[in-house]
Amino acid sequence: MTSALSPFQRQAYWSSRFTELQNDLQILAAEYTRARNDKNYDLIHSIQENTLVITGLRAEAYNQLQLVLAAAVNHPKPTPPPTRRDSDLESCSGVTALADSIDKYFNKLQDWHRRTSIPMTPYDVDVIWSNILPLSHRFLLFLVSVRRSLDAGDHAAVMKAFREKCCSSGVTKIDTYRRMVWKPTQTFLEFVAEFKHVAMECGLSFRLPDAAKFMANNFVRCVPHSWHLERFFAIENPDADTFDAMVASGEQQAVAAGITAGPGRLIVSAPGKVLIAGGYLVLVPTFSGLVVATDARFYTLIRPNSNKSQPSSGKFKITVRSPQFDNATWNYRVTIQEGSKDVKVSASEEDSSRNTFVELALVYSFGILGHLVPVESIVQKLETGLDIVIAGNNDFYSQRNELEKSGLQLNTESLRKIPLFAPTHTTLSKVSKTGLGSSAALITSLVSAIFIHFGASNLQQQDSDSVTNSTKLLHNAAQFVHCLAQGKVGSGFDVSSAVWGSHTYRRFSPEVLESVMHQDAKNDIPALIKVLDPKQTAWDNVVVPFKLAPRLHLMLADIDAGSHTPTLVSNVLRWRKNKPEEANALWTRLGAANDKVVELLKRLDQLSKGDESTTKEYYDAIQRASAIPASEWPSLQEMNATTELLILINKEFSTVRNYLREMSRLSGVPVEPEEQTRLLDACLAVPGVLMAGVPGAGGFDAIFCIVLSDDSRKSVERVWSNFTEMSVGPLLCKESVEGGLVVELGQCQRHDAQDQPSEEIRAMLAF
Repeated sequence: MTSALSPFQRQAYWSSRFTELQNDLQILAAEYTRARNDKNYDLIHSIQENTLVITGLRAEAYNQLQLVLAAAVNHPKPTPPPTRRDSDLESCSGVTALADSIDKYFNKLQDWHRRTSIPMTPYDVDVIWSNILPLSHRFLLFLVSVRRSLDAGDHAAVMKAFREKCCSSGVTKIDTYRRMVWKPTQTFLEFVAEFKHVAMECGLSFRLPDAAKFMANNFVRCVPHSWHLERFFAIENPDADTFDAMVASGEQQAVAAGITAGPGRLIVSAPGKVLIAGGYLVLVPTFSGLVVATDARFYTLIRPNSNKSQPSSGKFKITVRSPQFDNATWNYRVTIQEGSKDVKVSASEEDSSRNTFVELALVYSFGILGHLVPVESIVQKLETGLDIVIAGNNDFYSQRNELEKSGLQLNTESLRKIPLFAPTHTTLSKVSKTGLGSSAALITSLVSAIFIHFGASNLQQQDSDSVTNSTKLLHNAAQFVHCLAQGKVGSGFDVSSAVWGSHTYRRFSPEVLESVMHQDAKNDIPALIKVLDPKQTAWDNVVVPFKLAPRLHLMLADIDAGSHTPTLVSNVLRWRKNKPEEANALWTRLGAANDKVVELLKRLDQLSKGDESTTKEYYDAIQRASAIPASEWPSLQEMNATTELLILINKEFSTVRNYLREMSRLSGVPVEPEEQTRLLDACLAVPGVLMAGVPGAGGFDAIFCIVLSDDSRKSVERVWSNFTEMSVGPLLCKESVEGGLVVELGQCQRHDAQDQPSEEIRAMLAF
């Protein structure tokens, strides 16, 4: 396919291909972490198989890229050994032959890298890994049965199983092992530790060949605990207890590089959102919408106040800061009467400004805490006071003024130069927002951080029902505070997304909150708790998890024309009230089209999770479709199930847009204005653009696109940059792979593949 290209073009092509596949693997790694936490072993198995397929494709791309570089020095790269089939590994001789061929290839590869001066990287091991896979896969599955035998104390069975598996023919077929329940101890480190443990229990020696040791030391991109692999392999003749302790320490390690959670420190984040389908309709419980969570997140840090001097007994100080804004420090006093469950929060009269959202979050969160956890524990954590820091990703706010001051163009390259959590140089009331749901993300992260910090919620419980109830409580409390701050019971999809991530959403009945939608609710906290109880059946919202299929990338843009969303919504609802038959007929057709788009997108995601052949067909089809505009997809000669689904999704979303324009015409409200129509059509003319539309309530605020490749993304950005009817500013955010609420530091925190704290966490701790 690339033979007709110049060396420079081939290098560019394979470099782009490698980057896209690398992004796919990062998404799968995040999904794998979630699946492990949920103990969803069927999904774990599916993710592992998809990861192996994409890893092989990435290895091919990387190999082709190196061949282009090697051509300049006239040194052909060594040919990797052929992939062994499962049947090749039924005997000791087959296993030995595989190990020998890998070691020989590894030595040749090292020599080639020395001669060409092309550095050896972790991606070189993908070729080795794909060849050793059948062996490692069998060992991994074998360890499940071994672990069970060890747990039962049946050492004779361990010895028998070990020798049968490794040194004889006629072993149990791998499909039999696949049906066994997998345990959640399947990182590479745990695999090696278990294997050594079994070997020592059986009185057998254990030694990794150089190739396997190299693979292990470079497995850091996939294994969260591999920061200590090098130390692991350096131990000579270790005992089983040493390895057990190392595995345990890996599980308990909070954050490497010297930054730990620390006493009383907690960071919780919640994502922004974009409503892909269901604008206006999500206001009505009979319809659903598709909301996608973004990786632009709001962060709340809670830590002890450095000022230990406190007022008289029973009164404690809380300081809340939002460092991105001018005049954004608010002080509060918490009062707890001895022997009472009433925890009262009041704002300082000395503050020159008030923040309704923050104040209501504190008032009601602490009021509820007094009735859910022992008051003594609240007092203990308030003894030194609290310092609360809230910050949102730059994408929540328009960066146009910042770019203009710096003399930078309005594009993604310029946006990446702006520091994280950049100052807005204005007050909170005057800042220009981009419509990602900043208030919902703020409320959700703040309320959740308070509940988790004081022990009213625990997202790390072993009982999945308990975790679900904890999450529901956080959702219900955040919904209440957000509605109260806004003065109305909205659809709630933005808070729902902040809690649960991307999903299809059907709203809760507004009546569930009507009885507490007043400021006096704080005087009857027990009644409020009954309303917010996660077991309360009146909360009839429906949340069905969703994610974009691999290689589907979300793009968002901020339009500098602006619409007042409440005005748009009120005018559309007025039309529906005045002409109910006309409106309901259109909404029924629009709702059906929205549901069809969601169904097709889910089918596409399922198709990407098939067997190896199906998965390869999926990625090949995406690659072909990304090279031409969607209007030309029906003329593709190579047509398969993936291509057919892409065509259907594009067509069905075009139907959704037609209905939105009809709503604009009938209601007189610019849901998809003509200028936006021309912009969206220009985006759809770009190769590899699957969908383009106005999110949420529409108007002039924003647009979204879903594209199939990095080249498509760049081409769409050029369309935005050259569009003259409106100023179109890209956002950096994309779909969140972490989902909704995340405890970033503290209880069950997440961290990246090298156990390094993320840039956001380091920035939050620096405030």
